[in-house]
Amino acid sequence: MSSATAQQLNTFDKSLFADAYLESGWPQNLNLDIEVITGLSCRLRLPYSDDINNGTNSIHGGIIASSMHDAALMLATHVFRDQAELVVRAIDFQISFLRAAKRTDLFIEAKLSRSSKRIAFINVVATDRNGQIVASVNGCFGTWEDESTSQVSQEIIRPLLTRSVSDHPLKQMMCTMIDSKIPGMALEEMGEGFCKMSLENIEHYQNQHGDIAPGALLTLVDNVGAFASLAAISAFGMGSTVDLKLTMCDTAKNEGVIGVAEAMSCRGSQLSSRVSLVAEKSKKLIGFGTVSLWVKF
Repeated sequence: MSSATAQQLNTFDKSLFADAYLESGWPQNLNLDIEVITGLSCRLRLPYSDDINNGTNSIHGGIIASSMHDAALMLATHVFRDQAELVVRAIDFQISFLRAAKRTDLFIEAKLSRSSKRIAFINVVATDRNGQIVASVNGCFGTWEDESTSQVSQEIIRPLLTRSVSDHPLKQMMCTMIDSKIPGMALEEMGEGFCKMSLENIEHYQNQHGDIAPGALLTLVDNVGAFASLAAISAFGMGSTVDLKLTMCDTAKNEGVIGVAEAMSCRGSQLSSRVSLVAEKSKKLIGFGTVSLWVKF
């Protein structure tokens, strides 16, 4: 893929942050273009390519979430540009998927709803080339003064990290799909309403700080949450994520991330799971959230 570019920037300091961010590993893989950044909005374009489809000629939900996160991050960083010594990160991120993005570029616009000294509330909408809304996001971003010292209780997380389950019939097919499309991501366990996946901390997934980019984490959450839900049912059907929520607690630097998910509810076509992201070595809680899936049987 060609490197990301920043065009028509109406920003203070010519968006040095945007240039640095989009030239880092994960955003560069998406080939994002910045079209406009102002104090109130940011507009990006995500070009369609076969590299980012989900196997059904639609853009992968995690990729859509990642791009919408990046638009919100660009805007939030611009809002807090007078506090350059502080790092701006997502606190809460919730995305609803309204329709599939089939072989189309996406046009993503983030708008500032309200900001305070330390917090920015941002709404993001992604539309296809016909102007139809594909997904919408409500995000909360803030300035982090220092790194979190949160630790997951070993009594809580150890059973999930060490759990072994009988393979679901779909596991091999999902493994093949992940191996062929997403380097450095591995499906380790899938069965009995449970899924465990790992994500390596390689340049492909990093942002300009050397952390695993939040967009890459959102892709992991989408996959592991959906697979856990599918592992809870015996019937086969086509599933699509309709809602995803992630609360960010910490960053993953110099170590990979383990994603574990448990199916929590199966009501007709609606399947829901809860997800935890844990740093591979330090066992820090990186984030937690939920994924809701709609399956057509």
